[in-house]
Amino acid sequence: MGKLTEQAFEPFDFGLYGMLVRKMRTDLGYRKAEDFVRTLYLRTRMSMSRETLYKIEQGKQTPNASQFLALNIALTGEPMPKKVAALCMSKEWAQIVHAFGESAAMEPGADVCSPSAPWVPDSWADENILRITEEFAELHNHGEAPDEPTGGDDFAFVRHIAEAVGEPPSLLGVPLPTYPPMKLGVEYTF
Repeated sequence: MGKLTEQAFEPFDFGLYGMLVRKMRTDLGYRKAEDFVRTLYLRTRMSMSRETLYKIEQGKQTPNASQFLALNIALTGEPMPKKVAALCMSKEWAQIVHAFGESAAMEPGADVCSPSAPWVPDSWADENILRITEEFAELHNHGEAPDEPTGGDDFAFVRHIAEAVGEPPSLLGVPLPTYPPMKLGVEYTF
């Protein structure tokens, strides 16, 4: 089995985001950056220089979290507008958001940020399976992984190797339809 190669992953296209910021700014009538920077401060109390705004708009500087939120709030009134997410978010992150639904993180007791959250994109699951299978093979070769018959059930095998290396099966794309919603303070076993 070949070794997994790391590929660069861009979760969010900040170059495109910068262009979108400029378009939204000019659509709102702010032709001069100085005028918008003043409004940005008045609306959000976030200080930003004209030069910083230009660098963000040109994709030469990635905004920090405060700048990102302030720009979004000043331009749209929302911290993370759907338009920004739809245009700038990677397809993998967009798949995760759509898998949980927009309101998943707002449900009382929801913990969609848990490592046991039940979904990763298929391409990541495939990479994770390769990586964890290699780790499991190393453990098995050294006699450190328990043998457990899985009866030819692929999901049972994946659960078994995930548990052996200490990872939740959800990282491997194993569907978890029988699991209750994950909540903080509750211990789950796989």
